[in-house]
Amino acid sequence: MKLLCASNDLAFIHGLRIALEGEGIAHHFSDADMTLSSLAGPMTGSAARLYVIDEADWPRAIELFQSMDSRAEPAHQNAPEPGPAKPWPRWLVLVVSALVFAALGAVLSN
Repeated sequence: MKLLCASNDLAFIHGLRIALEGEGIAHHFSDADMTLSSLAGPMTGSAARLYVIDEADWPRAIELFQSMDSRAEPAHQNAPEPGPAKPWPRWLVLVVSALVFAALGAVLSN
């Protein structure tokens, strides 16, 4: 028996478990800490663990895991990388600051 995945993302673990069942891969699903993990969050460690029982099923289980893992393949591969944010022009910062101070002074003088 080998540990395939341990995660706090219960939706992912359950989806992976269903995929393993669909492929007929014998597995063990451990969610013994579910009550504590829902109360305390990540302080309790991994909420669920998924083990593959038969060593012969290991390569196929890894394939399923990698196909379902969103970190393995980014969703937006062809999207351009965003550039750094451009700073506001200095004159605009000064004008906005002056307007804010003038409005604040008008409100406080009443």
